[in-house]
This record gives sequence, C-alpha cells and structure tokens, in this order.
Amino acid sequence: MLLYERGRIALPLIVLLVGCTGFCVIAFAQPCEPGWDGRIGDPGLRRKPLHALAVFDDGRGPALYAGGEFTEAGGVEANYIARWDGDQWAPVGSGFNDDGWGMIVFDDGSGPALFAAGWFTEAGGVPANHVAKWDGSAWSPLGVGLNNWARDWAIFDDGSGPALYVAGQFTSAGGKPANYIAKWDGRQWSQLGNGTNRPAVELTVFDDGSGQALYVGGYFTVAGGVPAGHIAKWDGSSWSAVGSGVAGGDWVAALTVFDDGGGPCLYVGGDFTEAGGVPADYVARWNGEVFEPVGVGMDWSVVELTVHDYGTGPALYAGGWFRRADGREVNGIAWWDGRKWLPLSDEAPDHRRTIFTMLSAHDKHGPTLYVGGDFSGPDSCRTENNISEWRCPYETVPCDRINRMKARCRPHRSIVKGVVVTRGERPETGHLDVTFDAGDPKTLWFKRCYHKAKVKWPGAAPGVHELCIAECPEWCVEVECP
Repeated sequence: MLLYERGRIALPLIVLLVGCTGFCVIAFAQPCEPGWDGRIGDPGLRRKPLHALAVFDDGRGPALYAGGEFTEAGGVEANYIARWDGDQWAPVGSGFNDDGWGMIVFDDGSGPALFAAGWFTEAGGVPANHVAKWDGSAWSPLGVGLNNWARDWAIFDDGSGPALYVAGQFTSAGGKPANYIAKWDGRQWSQLGNGTNRPAVELTVFDDGSGQALYVGGYFTVAGGVPAGHIAKWDGSSWSAVGSGVAGGDWVAALTVFDDGGGPCLYVGGDFTEAGGVPADYVARWNGEVFEPVGVGMDWSVVELTVHDYGTGPALYAGGWFRRADGREVNGIAWWDGRKWLPLSDEAPDHRRTIFTMLSAHDKHGPTLYVGGDFSGPDSCRTENNISEWRCPYETVPCDRINRMKARCRPHRSIVKGVVVTRGERPETGHLDVTFDAGDPKTLWFKRCYHKAKVKWPGAAPGVHELCIAECPEWCVEVECP
C-alpha cells in the first residue's frame, strides 16, 4: 500500500481506515484549533537537519520514518534514518554511512517496503550506492545503484505497470547511462530518453487533461533534448516542456497537486521569480495550459509543498527558506486559503525556521502535519529539534484544577514540577498566580505559544506535557508546589 512520501501523493489518493491506530495516511476529523508541538521524542533530532519523512508499516504497525543528516534521534544512536512509533525513537538497522534525503513506500512484487535515497553508499552495513530498500528487518541494495546522490522518488505507470522513479545528480543507474533521472521496475534500472542536462531533484504525478504524466523539477534547462526551464513532463515515452518553465532563479524543488476550488493544478515551488513569462515569486501553479502566480508569493525560496486537512478541508502548505509570504511574517512555513498566504500561528516566532520536508498523516492524537528541517531552538528552553507537529491539542482541563504555586525564573531551565493534572491532559487557558525571587508578583498565563517548558506531575505514568509561559518569555520557569 502506498503511503505519503514527503507530504505528497505519489499515486491517486488512498483513503484510510476508520479506527486505525498509530499512523495513518490521511484523516477525516472534526475541526479543531491546531498548534505546534515540538516534543517528538525530546530531544528530537538534535544538531543536524531533517530532509525526509514517510510512514511505513514494518509488521508492527504504521510508524513515522525520518531521514536526514543526523546520527542521533531522541538520545538514541540512529545513523541518518530513524523510526518513531508514537512513543520513542529507534534506529532502522544500522542505518546509513551518509545523509538520507528521500523516502517512499512501494511494492516491487515482494511486498511493501521503504525505499530510501541519499548521499550514502552503505545501508545496514552492505554496499548500496545512494539507493536502498528496507523490508522491515534488513536493508538491501537496488542492483548496483547510482553513481551519485539521489534526492526524490515517485511512483508512475508508463503503461507497463507501476514503477519507481528517482531523481538526483547521478549519470549512471545500474551501470547504464541515465542522466539525472531513472526508473526501477523491481529488477533493473532504465533511463528516460536522454534525461536532463543538469540534476533533477523533484518528482510528482499530475494529469493536465491529457492523461497521467510524470512531472520533474530541478536545475536543468533541457529535458530529452527539449528546452525546459527547470520543469518538464515525461509521458512514458517522450519529454515535453511545461509552458516556458520558470526563470529568474536556479531551480524547482517542490511539486504537488492541489485543488483550491478551481480544479486540480500543479503547484510549483523553488528558486524563481517568473513562471511562464509572468511574475511569480518562488511559487506558481500550472493549470495544464498556463502558469499563474499564487498570491503575491514569498520573499525567498520554497523547498516543500504539501496538502493537509486537520478537519476543515484540504489546504496547501508551503515550507522553505522564506520569512515572509504575501508580505506577512510567516517564518519558513505558510498555508494558502485560496486567496492569500497566511501564517500557521499568530504567535511571534522566537527563532529562524527553515523547512525542508512535510508529511500529512494521522497519529494517535488525530490529523497531524509533521514538519522537518533545520530549526533547533536558540537555547534549552526550546523543545523543537528539527522536527515538529502541527496538530490539534490534547484535551484540556479548567484552571481551577491546577494548584497555586510559587515560581522562580532561572535562565536555560525547562522543568516544571508539581503541576497536578489528569493523565493525558494539559493546562491550555486561564492563569495561576506565582511569586518570583525578587518579590514581584506576576501571573503566568497558560496558552499555546512558542515559550515552552516541560510538565511533570506525581501519581501519573511517566510522561511529559507542555506548559506555555507568556509572561516570562525570555526565561524558563521552575515551579514547586507550596
């Protein structure tokens, strides 16, 4: 069964499974007011960026897989790839010997497996040149692999049956010429015509009205001998341009299909300021005939696009290096309401966030947008470490069930002791009175915000909950019951 890969649908949408547990592909849920939660296996994926996310069931139930530049996940050694089961991180075999950059789930005839691509030349201790397969218990190579790094996967049927396609900087696949893009049918590699003249880095499938085709984005300006401005179309037998492509920059890095009410379009993100000859700052859409701008656009590059529904209907999300979208401060991630780009939260960001990958899934808390990239917090008060969740909150409790406490501000602390709440719940609104060392009475307001601390309480099973602190934002607070 195909699951989401990097937040994108690689084949027609698969609807999941009422009552599923763990991670699911897509969710239909009641509307909520979502917020950020960066506590995934705290300390998360410290120090090194995250580049790829996928959901895969290795026989123990669906779990989240993360790939990137890290060698530690949640304090556990995990070489460039790790598995999150909803409670803890674990290594995936012995992992890779270098960065993991792209993942997808595909059945090549031997059962569903997780396919990975990246800079590595070993997977699980065996030679695997830049591509490898995880069957749930062991890593294996895909023939002799590629001669250079690979970044992205897609599944496409060119008429001979579904097959895997991979894009990257390689010029050889399986020991045969293959310029920057290749096909794996489960047994052997093959090229796509003459390929492209420079690296391809992004793949997706879209029907522009003439049938399903594989769309490719990257650094190239020629595909199959045809001029193509960083984006091209492969119909299974030949290459063609997508309008006049994009210009004013160097690459296309994000492709996804979304319908904002006017019919399905191919949304394109990257490093460009023009699409189809019209101004389009870093994001545009292709309706099958012409390119159109998407709002005013961003102030810098878009690296990822995905579709997510937390209960109010599907919406388009963009991530990347940008700080502003449609002139609004958004800090690396924004969503499109069909007319304009908006921030995900009204909270003022307290650090710079760069988004490289997103995944729409459904975990034990409901519909969740997983976000990965390079956004470790500026100090130990910040629990996000290159991975975070945008999702509905836990069930809340009224503030009259929270004990009155005394608190002390200390720099770089994130432990809050003695908060008595029911297991599985956390304070969300309201206030409690505290007294600081200097004798200055203050009030801590509980609400969703970027200033976080851990909450521990007696009499409950081991666990960590979130306490947001608005009145003392530059400090973490240690609270003790009187």
